[in-house]
Amino acid sequence: MSTFEEKIEAIKKPNLESQKHTTVVLSSIEDTLKEQNTKAIPTAYFAALLALLKQLGPSTEAAEATEIVVSTVYLLDLVTSHVSAALLRTQFTSIVAPLAPYITSNTQSAPLLRSAIGCLESILVAQDSTAWAHPINQTSPRQALQALLNLTVDGRPKIRKRAQDAVKTILQNAPPGPSLDHPAAEMCASAAQNELKKAVSVVHQNRKQKKNAEDGNDPGIIHALQLTKTVAVASGGWPSKKIESLCEMLLTISRSKNDYLVMSAFEVFEVIFEGMQDEVSSAKLPRLLDALTELKPAQNDAQLLPPWIAILSRGYASAVLEPSMYDEKTLQTVANKTLELLSVKYQTAWMEVFNVLSALLDALRWRGDPYLLPIVQAIGELRGNNGFQGKKEADEVLGHAIRNLGPKVVLNVLPLNLVKPSKGQSGRAWMLPLLRDNVTNTDLQHFKDEMVPLSENMYQRVMDHGQAEKSADIKVFETVVSQVWSCLPGYCDLPIDLQLSVDQKFAELLSNVLYQQHELRADVCRALQNLVISNQAILEADTEDEKLRLEHRTTKDDARKNLAHLSTLAGNLLAVLFNVYSQTLPQSRAYILQCINAYLSVTPEKDLVETFERVATMLESELPKADAPAPKREQNQPTKGKLPPTSHTLLDLIIALSVHLPRQTYAALFKLASSVLTNPAVLKHDPQLIKKAYKLVPRLATSTIGLEALKARSSELQQL
Repeated sequence: MSTFEEKIEAIKKPNLESQKHTTVVLSSIEDTLKEQNTKAIPTAYFAALLALLKQLGPSTEAAEATEIVVSTVYLLDLVTSHVSAALLRTQFTSIVAPLAPYITSNTQSAPLLRSAIGCLESILVAQDSTAWAHPINQTSPRQALQALLNLTVDGRPKIRKRAQDAVKTILQNAPPGPSLDHPAAEMCASAAQNELKKAVSVVHQNRKQKKNAEDGNDPGIIHALQLTKTVAVASGGWPSKKIESLCEMLLTISRSKNDYLVMSAFEVFEVIFEGMQDEVSSAKLPRLLDALTELKPAQNDAQLLPPWIAILSRGYASAVLEPSMYDEKTLQTVANKTLELLSVKYQTAWMEVFNVLSALLDALRWRGDPYLLPIVQAIGELRGNNGFQGKKEADEVLGHAIRNLGPKVVLNVLPLNLVKPSKGQSGRAWMLPLLRDNVTNTDLQHFKDEMVPLSENMYQRVMDHGQAEKSADIKVFETVVSQVWSCLPGYCDLPIDLQLSVDQKFAELLSNVLYQQHELRADVCRALQNLVISNQAILEADTEDEKLRLEHRTTKDDARKNLAHLSTLAGNLLAVLFNVYSQTLPQSRAYILQCINAYLSVTPEKDLVETFERVATMLESELPKADAPAPKREQNQPTKGKLPPTSHTLLDLIIALSVHLPRQTYAALFKLASSVLTNPAVLKHDPQLIKKAYKLVPRLATSTIGLEALKARSSELQQL
């Protein structure tokens, strides 16, 4: 924001012809200050400009306001916000008196009126609770505010917006006091509701006289709704004592056949709910919800019932955005009322209700257990009904339930029923893709206890079938196995029980799957990688532990301990991953290499060095002798389905290792690279290995010490 001095200097250099008169007035004011030996501070400018305005007096006709009045009030608008609040309070009457004639809809000069509104805004922001207590029937802040409120529904858009912005600023700058609301908030709310009531009445009269009159075409009701939104935004929802009457008015408007009008009324509710999401204003929310509940339409009112449900549901969603502020009884009440909305009589509004259920689940997270479980069960039962048309929307809600409550909680009320189906209940294999897409930040032990046995059971059925032609059932069993393991990456995304669940036995299980079930390798590698990178992300996040605990049930210290635990398993896992990498075709290796990189990042330095030395020795032994002939190519052997030479695989692993190695190993690393790049047989017969060796340079450049080493050996590298 520009300083006072910068604003004054800007006026002295006008860009438009219309601004030159303001420059002249400013110059005369400054000349007066110099003659009086007065320091050019905001208070001095303010006093001089106010004296000039009093001297000029109101124009004989407001429409004929002179240029000097326009310029003077413009300068006052600029100066007033820089004057001390104490002065604006103590001299309120004498300050407002010369401005009052211009703060009226009769003032035809829009620039003059906008400047006068700006002055009044600054003056009213400075008033304290004592000043606001003075009655409206005497010269007081309330009387001045009433003049401002009259302009908030002015027919001129720029005047209307400037007045509404001023009201908003005033209400957002409440003086210190015990009330949640600004002392004038109730007055502004009453004014908005009166304008709304008056506008609706006019529309109804027009409809009676002209049957084709459209509700939304009347500007008065739109202007009144704009003012209502302004007060709602500025008041942190709506003044508590006026909530009931506002709800009734807005619901009446919601019955309109005019879509624009209904949407505008909904927007007012939306800003009210948004304004009640902070810790202070949310105290008004229970009263608003009670008021909305009391206004429940008749069950057969097809026009008003859907919007009422939508508004009430949105309110309940707001009620749990800060669940810590509500006791168990309140949360249980919210859950019970929301469950009622899933009854058949509200079926026409179910899609709206589903959206709200998702919001409730996101707000409460794991704290929704047990309050929201009946809702989850009801949605699951609807989803399992073959005739239900809203499966996609139900899946969305259930996805939010899995993500927030956790798979264990959800499957307790909606079991998969795939191994031993409960009597009279069909299987819920359709939930496996939902688990795959939504499981995160949960108990990994649940996968070990429930999902692994399920996979083993289905896999055994496939094995028992032998080599016979696959039946439809066998294909289903294979699909279930695949879908079960596709859930593992989600279970490994910041699990809250990592140090207990990821043990040697679990690592051996995953190793066996990597070796034996090639089709599951991608999911297992992604899961192993998630264990590392999800905890690294927590350490790198610029987030306080309190927020991490609230959102993810973890802390930076927990993440540090998790990574330390994974480092104890890294050596054995890397050995398995190296072997699997060497057995995999090049086009299918990328995900394995990403997993290898993740575990190299948590491997202790000593183990890294030992691994590097072991792989480097193997690579050197695989390089051809200087005079070795070109390798023989097998006839009719497709290269795409063939594993590359061992030297290529080992060099890939060296490049992966390089960026994690300590500086003292770089001499050996560069020597190894040189032995590849200068080997005559490699240069002559193996251009692919040469290309791989060159990849070492950009790989090292991604780390600070690697980049330093490259710079130190720049001339040597250029020779190579």
